[in-house]
Parts: sequence; structure tokens; C-alpha cells
Amino acid sequence: MPDHRMFRDMKLLFSVMVFIFAFFFIEDIYAWGSEQGQEEEVIYLSLPEVIQRTINNNLDVKLARFDASIKKTDLPFRKAIFDPILKGGVDYADDRSKRSSTLLGTENTRADYNLGLSKKLSRGTEIDLDFSNTRESTDSSFAAFNPSYESTLKLSLTQPLGKNRGGLIDRGGIEITKLDIKNADSASLDRIETAIADTEKAYWNLVLAYRELKIKEGMLKWAKELFNLNKERIKTGLVEETDIYASEANLRLRQLGLLIAKNEVQSAIKRLKLLMNDSTPARIMPRNKLKMEKEDILLEPKLREAFAHRRDYQRVKNDIKAKNIRLDMKANSRWPQIDLVGSLARNGLDARYGTAVDDIFGENNPTYFVGIKFSLPLGNRKAKSEYDRAALEKARSLVDMQKIERIIVTEVDERVRAVKVNQERAGQQLEVEKLQRLKLGEEEKKFKQGRSGSDILIRFQEDLLKAEIAAVESLVDYRKSLVDLERTQNTLLSKWGIN
Repeated sequence: MPDHRMFRDMKLLFSVMVFIFAFFFIEDIYAWGSEQGQEEEVIYLSLPEVIQRTINNNLDVKLARFDASIKKTDLPFRKAIFDPILKGGVDYADDRSKRSSTLLGTENTRADYNLGLSKKLSRGTEIDLDFSNTRESTDSSFAAFNPSYESTLKLSLTQPLGKNRGGLIDRGGIEITKLDIKNADSASLDRIETAIADTEKAYWNLVLAYRELKIKEGMLKWAKELFNLNKERIKTGLVEETDIYASEANLRLRQLGLLIAKNEVQSAIKRLKLLMNDSTPARIMPRNKLKMEKEDILLEPKLREAFAHRRDYQRVKNDIKAKNIRLDMKANSRWPQIDLVGSLARNGLDARYGTAVDDIFGENNPTYFVGIKFSLPLGNRKAKSEYDRAALEKARSLVDMQKIERIIVTEVDERVRAVKVNQERAGQQLEVEKLQRLKLGEEEKKFKQGRSGSDILIRFQEDLLKAEIAAVESLVDYRKSLVDLERTQNTLLSKWGIN
């Protein structure tokens, strides 16, 4: 009986152990499968593809386009001054007040129905067309018609001869608004170009980060090989303990350098994704390779391109045009308000409304009016002050244009020199890298022959590491300086097909 119970307990214990083992085994398989299913996605992007994503998704680009679109709404607002205006009104009066004479009647009613259309033309002319109808009823015995209907059609014209002569002020305000919209579009393009320039630089920074990662991976491999070789050679007494310490310290430094390089890659990816407004977890791999352009950068052609494309230069010229228009407007504002007015009216009168309307065109009963109205502020200090201010603002804009011209010359010259310096620097750094590689190769031969120590070999490896990184950095700086030159000339957008 005890044996049977012991056997049963052992069987139960075995079943529990199998269950626990199966549980953890299945869990491990599930976890491993999940990790395999969640492999990091990698996307390969060329520079044009990255720029296109920035143009489509970058938030600064979207905001810049919104600002330009918002500014364009100012033009319909300005042109609204020429919109036709429909006006009308209805009123009724019942007059039962006491009269001094019974001939006037004691009960008088009057109803008016008016409809009109007015419009201002681009030359300042104001046109009014009014159609008015009046119905009168009275208990006076002397009324010719009771009730009576009077309909009148009247055309009126007002033409400014002094202030706003020829619609100068009205049209000037619209032209200034058009120039302001052009400048707003230009400023919007500046923001878009800045976003594209930042994206292109961020792309080359990512290329740099990956190149540095690859270089440091190679250095770590060399450090491991040196450390393992020294561990084997110390057993035979070919190296000293100091060589082991030096190689292990070098190995740890290379491991740390690789960790930092991996972090730099992640930071560069995040920065590029921010500019593209990309929130996906995919890792970006750049397709473009670093290379040196053979183009000889000359100052004079670059200056001509800059003056042809610089948007701040175009904006200040537009500003001068606007100031000229505003100065003409303020000069005209000093004139007195002199208006030539004229009107032609025809009316019809009858006891029936339809007949009264027909009489407007059926009978020859016109009313003509011509006159001149004027008003002039004595002293007119406001208009004179505004004119003086406009003249000073125009003079200031001319000085501002001269300043921008000097800035363009200085900036383009600086960017051209930067490209040339970085071009020469990159070429020299590539030669230095070759020499450092040859130097390390010769030292490795001596080390294998026992004629060199770990310290010297590690130092030479460090020299090569610095030379490789310096060469890559100089190439990236060269690419960035080209971007800076194009940004200074405002030719970056046209390069990527944006107008």
C-alpha cells in the first residue's frame, strides 16, 4: 500500500514537472516567434525621395503655404470697393395731424417703395440707378389723383476731379495689396527652402553617422583581434602584461565608441524623420553616397544667379514699387475733394400704378441736374504729414535695397569661399587617410615580427580612425556648404522643381 501511494505521488510530481516544462517551453517559443515577427523595418531612401517627403509632409512647409493662402484673401477684400451694391427700402406714413387749412386735408397717407443699384468704377466714377415709387392718399378735395402713384427712374454720376482723380487712390490700394501678396508668397518660399535645406543637411548627417558607425565597427574588430592575439602571445612570453592591459583598454574604448556611434545614428534618423513629419518606426538607410563634385565654383556667375533669384532682393524692389504708389496716393490726397455730379431722372404720375410706370418711358418729362461740389480742410496738415511720411519711407526703402545688395555680395562670396575650402580640405583629408592606412599596415607587419608594441599599434589605429572620420566629415561639410550656397542664392527650390 505505501509503495502504491509513493508511485502515485511520483507520477503526480512528474506530471506537474512536465506541465511546467511545457508551459515555459511554449512561452519561450511564443516569445521567440513574436520577436521574429517584430523585426525592425528598414527603408532605403535617396535624397530626392527624402526631399519629396519633406515637401509633402513637413509641418513648416504646410504652415508657410497656409500663410501665403491667408494673405491672398486680402485682394478680394480690397477689390470689394468695386462690388455693386443693391439697396432698397419700404416705408409707410399715416398723417392725421391738425392742419392750419382745410384745403390740405385731415387724413394723409404715404407709402414709399424704393430699389437702387450703385457701383464704383475703377476710374473713380460712382454710378447710382434708383427706382422709387410713392403712393399718396388724402381726403383733400384739391388732389388731382386720389390715390396717386408716382414712379421715378433716376441715373446719377459722380466723378472725382481732385482727390482720387481717375480712381488713383482706389486702384493704388489694390496694386499695393498685390505687391504685398507677392512678398508674402516670397516669404513663404523662403520658409519652404529653409525646410528643404535643413532636410538635405540632415540627410548628409545621417550618411555621416552611418559611415562613422561602419568605421568604428571596423576599429572594434581590430581591437578584438589585437586583444585575442595578445592573450595568446602572453602565454609564450612574446608580450608583456602592459600589452594585455593596453589592448583591453583599447577594446573597451572601441566598444564605447561603437555604442556612441549607434546612438548618433538613431539621433540622425529621428532628426530626419522630424523634418519629414514621419512617425513610423522604420529605420532609414540612405541610398546616396558621399562624393566630390569636380565643378569649379566661380564667384561672378554665382553672384549673377543670386541677384536674379534672391527673394529678399525681389521683396525690397516690390516694397519700393509699393512706396512709389503710396507716395502718388498721398500726393493726390493733398488735393481738395472736387466732384462733378450729374443726374437724369424721368417720372410718371397717375391714379394707377401701372400707368405711372409706363409714363416714365412714354412721356417726355426728364429732369436734368449738373453740379460741382468741393471740400478742403483748411491747413490740410494731415494730408501733408502723410505725404512727407511716404516720401521718407520711400527714401528709406532705397537705402534698404543698397544694404541688401551689399549683404548678397558678402554672403555669396563667403559661401563660395567655404565651398572651395571644404573641397580642398576633403581632397587633402582623403590623402591623409590613405597615408595613415599605409602607415598602420607597415606597423602591423612590424608588430607581427615582434618589432613593435601594442601601444604604438593602438596609437596608429587611433590615427587612422581620426583620419577616416575627418575625411568623411570633410565630405559632408563640403556637401553642406553646397547646400548653403544654393540657399544663399535662393536656387535650392528650382533645383528640386519647386517654383
